[in-house]
Amino acid sequence: MIPVVPAFIIFYFGSYLFWIFNYILISRISQESCYRLAISDILGKLTCFIIYVAFPTTNIRPNITTSGVFVDMLKFLYNVDAANNLFPSIHVLVSWYCFIGLRNNKTIPAWYKYFSLFMAIMISISTLTTKQHVIADVIAGVVLAEATWQLSLQLQQYRAKKLINQEV
Repeated sequence: MIPVVPAFIIFYFGSYLFWIFNYILISRISQESCYRLAISDILGKLTCFIIYVAFPTTNIRPNITTSGVFVDMLKFLYNVDAANNLFPSIHVLVSWYCFIGLRNNKTIPAWYKYFSLFMAIMISISTLTTKQHVIADVIAGVVLAEATWQLSLQLQQYRAKKLINQEV
C-alpha cells in the first residue's frame, strides 16, 4: 500500500554520508561513546546475520518502466542490491544508532540531535518508498538498535565493575 516514491532514493543513498559523519562524531565524543557504538553495531549486525541465515526473507519489487534521474537511480539500486535478507533493516538499524548515539549527549547542539532524528526517520521511510523493506523490517531495525544500545551499556558497566574489582 506504500507507494514507490523514487525521489526518496536521495535519502537511501545519502544515508551512507550520514552514517560516516555520525559514527565519527559519536566516536569522538568520548572513549565510552566509541566503545558503546562499536559494541552495539557489532551486536546488531551479528543478530541480523543470524536472522538472515535462520529466517531469510525476500521482497517483491515493482516493475519500473518509466525513466528519470530518481527512477534511474532506483533501477540502479535494484540491479546492485538483491531483495533478500531484509528483516531487520540494516539501513534503519545503523541510522537509528546515528540518532541514539547523540540523543542524550549535552555537548551536541539540540538542532543537530533533531536533524539526526529527522534523517533516521527519513532513511527509514526511504526503505519503504523504494520498496527495499516492509514496515516490519523498519520496526525491527529500531527495536534491535535500542536493544543492543541498552545491552552495550550493561556490558560496559559489567566490564567497569570487573576492572574495579581486579584493582581492589
